[in-house]
Amino acid sequence: MNAIKIAKDSQELEFKNWQEVASHFTGKNTPVSSKTATAIVLKNGWEVISVEKTATSKVKSNIIESLLKQLNTIDKDLLKSLMTERDNIAKSVKTSQDAKKLIDINLKINEVSNPVIDKTTFIDKVSVMYDEFMQQQENEKA
Repeated sequence: MNAIKIAKDSQELEFKNWQEVASHFTGKNTPVSSKTATAIVLKNGWEVISVEKTATSKVKSNIIESLLKQLNTIDKDLLKSLMTERDNIAKSVKTSQDAKKLIDINLKINEVSNPVIDKTTFIDKVSVMYDEFMQQQENEKA
């Protein structure tokens, strides 16, 4: 990971990687080299003033990020039932009480659609996956 600083007049921006720099100017989120990103910066009247490597391990952060993505699943059945319930209520909204129910359901739908996994849940799920893997290994040996 990097700390890339660019400047124009008295304005300064900081980015974590070259893709973020290019994306800022082009709006596209495609991989780019440092040379290409620097050219884009210069073309837009900005200047790269510093590039610092940070000490984080890319491998470790990628492993955790990958695990989080795998474990952070959406409960599709719950989401579908909430959406059906919302649609049914929306058809007959007449009072502020009905509208409040609709808002509450929309908030629940948002929570279910964008799950956040906490550290304890993350560790529990990894522990279960480990136990299942080790059990499978034992079964294959037997």
